[in-house]
Amino acid sequence: MAAIAGSNVVACKSAGISKISGASGDRRALHFQKSFPISAGRRSADHRQHCIGLKSKSSLASSGVVRAQVATLEQASTGKAQHVEAPVVIVTGASRGIGRAVALSLGKAGCKVLVNYARSSKEAEEVAKEIEEYGGQALTFGGDVSKEEDVESMIKSATDAWGTVDVLINNAGITRDGLLMRMKKSQWQEVIDLNLTGVYLCTQAAAKIMMKKKKGRIINIASVVGLVGNVGQANYSAAKAGVIGLTKTVAKEYSSRNINVNAIAPGFIASDMTAKLAVELEKKILETIPLGRYGQPEEVAGLVEFLALHPAASYITGQAAERTCLINHSRDSSSFRGQNSEKWNHMLQLGFTPTLPTFFSMFVLLYLFAYLVVFRNWGPKHLAEASSCFISLAHGTPAVFLAIHAILQTHHNTPTPNIFSSPNTDSQNLVLDYSLAYFLVDLLHYMVFFPNDILFICHHLATLYVFVTCRFVVRHGAFALLVLLVLAEVTSACQNVWTLAAYRKADLPVASRLFEFLSPRFYALYTVFRAILGPLFVLKMGVFFVSGVADDVIPKWAWISWIVVITTAICISILWVSDKWIEWCRERSRKVDKKEI
Repeated sequence: MAAIAGSNVVACKSAGISKISGASGDRRALHFQKSFPISAGRRSADHRQHCIGLKSKSSLASSGVVRAQVATLEQASTGKAQHVEAPVVIVTGASRGIGRAVALSLGKAGCKVLVNYARSSKEAEEVAKEIEEYGGQALTFGGDVSKEEDVESMIKSATDAWGTVDVLINNAGITRDGLLMRMKKSQWQEVIDLNLTGVYLCTQAAAKIMMKKKKGRIINIASVVGLVGNVGQANYSAAKAGVIGLTKTVAKEYSSRNINVNAIAPGFIASDMTAKLAVELEKKILETIPLGRYGQPEEVAGLVEFLALHPAASYITGQAAERTCLINHSRDSSSFRGQNSEKWNHMLQLGFTPTLPTFFSMFVLLYLFAYLVVFRNWGPKHLAEASSCFISLAHGTPAVFLAIHAILQTHHNTPTPNIFSSPNTDSQNLVLDYSLAYFLVDLLHYMVFFPNDILFICHHLATLYVFVTCRFVVRHGAFALLVLLVLAEVTSACQNVWTLAAYRKADLPVASRLFEFLSPRFYALYTVFRAILGPLFVLKMGVFFVSGVADDVIPKWAWISWIVVITTAICISILWVSDKWIEWCRERSRKVDKKEI
């Protein structure tokens, strides 16, 4: 039966680990004499005798079973220190991150460490070299722990070199994140195969050796998401939950053979992955952690070392220790348990954000203000069109500045190769909400006043489709769309003033002169940004997506439909501005001919 030992007890005890990191063989032997309950100095024996004397007053100490166990321990703990062979440890996925820290920690403690890796051979060799520099022994093994033949070869390598396996650290793991509705079976299977099946294969193979000598320790690196879940990680959460369940079951099966099996469920640990997070996302994560920082791999390694080597851990088995401050489990926590928080989370799951209805209401009010106040004397012919230009003015230039801010922020915080598929940030979502609200109001304008203008209605519907899928379905890829939004809206102010002047040029001379002045300049600006820079950027965007590097986060149907919609819109814009250039040249030619006559 699994020992009754809570994870909070494990976390407290980990601080008391003895570390002997010198290169001397005598110092390493001293460490293992302290780590295993088979030898100790006289002071330790005297201390135990004192403790036994105190406990003998209790009813528990009167148990014959307990007295027998105490006698056994006393017999093993008296006399001079005996030589103990350094434990043989296998650490899977040990070339980086937590696995690297664990391998180094155990190597410095004097263990013989097999450093397993899948692809990072150079990093694994560096870990092994560092262990040897501390006077330890290490060897590397390249193999996929999800494959039975690789696992068997790995175990054989350890036994051929050192004769046995004392400790197994199942750390190897991968992520293939994506929302469940878009997750491919291959993404699911890859994670389950390595993160769960790999633990099963390694545990089964190592346990065969441990059972023969009736001694061994197995530590599985799980994750806090295996306990609480995480959006976009159904495969990873399921695998890690499986590891925790496997740990508890195997602990019960192997307890009679003196094999301790425990799991550690870390939260957010500083790694290559966390280093690539956007500043805003990182800030949100850190706000949920009471200590206000990520955990360090070495902090997890300390707990692993305790469970693997320390005598105080010999009575701990079947436990899943949370090495994390990520989740506040208190009942009155306003961040996670409060009633308002639950309503907020529910709204987010539905894709609802408070900024979208706010912006929508703002554009409706601006439209009504323009229709009822600003252009009330323009007459029915141009009243609605002018009101549409008014909200377009309110959208275009602010959207450009907001988008540029979001783009620069993303460019600063995201590695350039993956920037087109990076997760949407809060600032990006703000711009998307702002533009969504505008296009929704303008779409209503066309459907009410100009229901026969099919081209503009289709344009707005297609634009809304792109923004909605990026914002609420895919939740990645906003960077590229915001760049295109800047290229489209940078001409907005000039275009709307030009359009308003065109409406009144027949009855207002000043409007006619303004229209003539703006026409070539606006056409040139429009040509540069929409007809030249726009297609070039879409080409770059297409090359990125066709390479397949974003398929894990942005499905093909999404990016293909985006590019089709954007390319169609650009082609229409090119045709439109070309027609305007032709019209302007003809008008200019007529004026020249008229002067000559």
